[in-house]
Amino acid sequence: MLAVRRVRAHSALFAALFGVCLLLAALGTGLVGYLDAQARHAVSQELGSLQADSRVLRFEAPKSDDPAAQSIRALAIIHRELTRAGGAGMPVDVTTADAASGDDTVWTITPVVDLVEPADLPGLAVVGERIETALLNDPGVAVQGVEKSGTLDEHAATLQRKIAPLAAVEPVPLMLVAVIGLVTLAELGRLLDSVRTRETSLLRSRGESAARVGAVTALETVVVAGVGAAAGVGAALALLAAIGSPATRAAPVAAVAVAVILVAVLLVAGITFSSARRTFRRGAADDSGRARRLAAPALVLLLVAAAALSLWRFLQFGSALSPTEAGVEVDPLAVLAPALCLAAVAVLGLAVLPALAAGIERLAARGPGVRATMVSREVARRVRMIASPFVVIALAGGGIVLAAAYQPTWATAAAVTADLHAGADLIVSGATDTANIAAVPGVTAAAPVSSATGTLQDETTVHVSAVPAAGLREAGSTARGTVDVARLADDITFQPPVVALPEGTTALTATVTWSGLAPALTAFVMDPSGLVTEVGFAEVGTASPAVVRARLPADGVDRSLIAIDAHLDPPSSDAVFEPIVIIGSLTGLSADAPDGVHPIDPVDAWTLAPGTTVNGQAFAAGDLGYSGQVFSRTDLRLQPVANPATPVVLSRAFARAISAKVGDTPNLDIGVVPGSFPVRVADIVEQVPGSPGSRGVLVDLAALQVAQLRAGWKPATIDAVWVKSPDPAATAHGIRTTVDGSRVTGPGLDASAEMLGAVPRALWAGMIGGAALALIALGAVAGELLRLRADEVVVLRALGMPPPALAAMRRLELALVIAAAVVVALIGGALTSLLTVPGLARSAVLEPFAESTAPLRIDPLWLVAALAAMVAATAVILFVYGARVRRQAVTLTASEAPR
Repeated sequence: MLAVRRVRAHSALFAALFGVCLLLAALGTGLVGYLDAQARHAVSQELGSLQADSRVLRFEAPKSDDPAAQSIRALAIIHRELTRAGGAGMPVDVTTADAASGDDTVWTITPVVDLVEPADLPGLAVVGERIETALLNDPGVAVQGVEKSGTLDEHAATLQRKIAPLAAVEPVPLMLVAVIGLVTLAELGRLLDSVRTRETSLLRSRGESAARVGAVTALETVVVAGVGAAAGVGAALALLAAIGSPATRAAPVAAVAVAVILVAVLLVAGITFSSARRTFRRGAADDSGRARRLAAPALVLLLVAAAALSLWRFLQFGSALSPTEAGVEVDPLAVLAPALCLAAVAVLGLAVLPALAAGIERLAARGPGVRATMVSREVARRVRMIASPFVVIALAGGGIVLAAAYQPTWATAAAVTADLHAGADLIVSGATDTANIAAVPGVTAAAPVSSATGTLQDETTVHVSAVPAAGLREAGSTARGTVDVARLADDITFQPPVVALPEGTTALTATVTWSGLAPALTAFVMDPSGLVTEVGFAEVGTASPAVVRARLPADGVDRSLIAIDAHLDPPSSDAVFEPIVIIGSLTGLSADAPDGVHPIDPVDAWTLAPGTTVNGQAFAAGDLGYSGQVFSRTDLRLQPVANPATPVVLSRAFARAISAKVGDTPNLDIGVVPGSFPVRVADIVEQVPGSPGSRGVLVDLAALQVAQLRAGWKPATIDAVWVKSPDPAATAHGIRTTVDGSRVTGPGLDASAEMLGAVPRALWAGMIGGAALALIALGAVAGELLRLRADEVVVLRALGMPPPALAAMRRLELALVIAAAVVVALIGGALTSLLTVPGLARSAVLEPFAESTAPLRIDPLWLVAALAAMVAATAVILFVYGARVRRQAVTLTASEAPR
């Protein structure tokens, strides 16, 4: 009964405690649940978008003499390894079936897409190799070996890498809210102890122990905080369900509620217990409120040192992620850097505030007015009372600055990086018919792309992107203005050595003369975009000379002749040790076009491509001919005389690796083109569009085709089509439904990027909640000041100060504190953003380039709006506070002590 009456006597403070616990529990549950739901959604979306054959693991083994026992043994091994890799209850289905041949047994692991959690990805990434090894080592299963297929483990590893950045930034809003909540709860505990000082002294005089007083307060706090935390958790869960991000895991939710209750009890009851032990020993000096009593130099130095150490660790890694053998993990010290930096600046500002106010007091004392002197004196000497609202306002305001900086910094860095990796608005793979894709509604431009990977001597990879110069200009992405596609197109523009065919050419005709071996002829023709078509001439027969003809696709596309192959195949009965003298030539080469037959002038005598396979000796002869001797089957490739070095654009990292400068003519010996590939460095850029890594080369597709044909290779494979569209999402849907077998990706279609986009929203939500906590702390302090300074109001009124002036003076005191806190918030937020936001943003970018940076940006509109809203809310509190002071000045009567 006594405890209930004590709670009712201080219902305002317990209501504030209830509200703080409700808000903390709601924010914690909401932030954890929302980010967790976004991660789960990204996993299910990514897995769901895979083809059925790609998101499984299959293990196939020939049947043993006892197939039933073999299958039972294999299933036991599979389930054992699943449990070892990901724990019990891995969300997968394991099925057994006979192979199509009937001679093998196939065990298939299929994930239950809707149940796969981010925590399951590490297990899925390694379980395939573990199961294969275990099955191979079991003689009862691997009677004749085991074959693994499916790419579930590879996709799980990729998803794991995509989700890993979330761990680097997810704790930031939680840490900031936690720090603000701790300060607010400590302030409420101190205020509660302050108003109960006389009650505590009375209870001690009646025989109560400090332990019992603390236990009763703990019980009160458990009830109030428990109800508040439960209400907050319920409100957060309802909100998450309403926005389509329901929290499914009970453990994090319960942990948040327990943590809020436990911290509230420890702070409130701990302060009460400590105060109760000192009740009979405490002197009046303890109530003076001097700054040295609150912000002791040792405590300030300790906090600053902790912030410096955490910041050093953060800057050492460039983010909160530290490299490990398995990848990266969150560094527990570096992840505290943003919160500790803001807290250190806030406490330093609080330490400076009394000295600043004292200086203002001395200046004001020289003038005739008393109001400025009294305001500055109260601020200087009552720092203990205003410390908590000052710190939480500085933290909340600094957090708002951090949120306003992180959102545009991350969004810009993520968008630019994604655009650079993609190279275009959409990338279509699987089906790469450029004309078919270009006909889809919404496609404004389409360009074929060939990608290849080369290797340097240090075994690092180099990515080569080959795209038509005109296609790059029309379909390439500007990456938010960071890439000048027009300039890059001009840089790689190259006229390869080809012979133009008349418009509308439908066939090629030539007279072939040979001796030794009859050649089988093939022509390579190329369209303006760089797509190469291989067309075969009719058989030459057995008599020389012979007229041969090759038909071209009747699609109306203009093409050029870039090479002619002569395939020489000796009869199998010929002795391979005796050379066969070969001579061959093409004359009368002509093109059939709609307006008639046009002779084709080879311009200069063609040469044999250096990469031609020659099992003997062969040389070019005449305009279009060859001669020599061979021992076995041989391919001879005739091509026009090579042009000068091919112009290329290099990434800065690759140019640095090979010590190349603009204008240099190195030989790119990276394996993309075997043998000699002389190039001319036309430009060096930070990153090459369409490159997955920092070392990239951009070249015209036609130039790469000619170089590979000259090296004796087949034409380059078209891996993808770059697509430009004003509405990528709608166009992607149109391509998927119109072009069979197409797989469409793009910068705006990645579910993992959408997941990381939830972090800025969570950060804003946390900072808005932090601002609400700061307002609660300010309101609680204002109410306590009304109680503590009631006698002062009576005295000042008796001395002649009118109630409006008294209210204005008291309002000005808090206004100055709030203004100073806002200034400290801006300073702390700016410094913390400058030091940590680029690293945080870069760590949350999917597959960032090795040497890329995230330039700091800020959203002034949201920053001004958020700070203005917080200042407006504090203005309301100040207005109510001033009105209550004025009312006190009118209604209070002097007690015996002030008289």
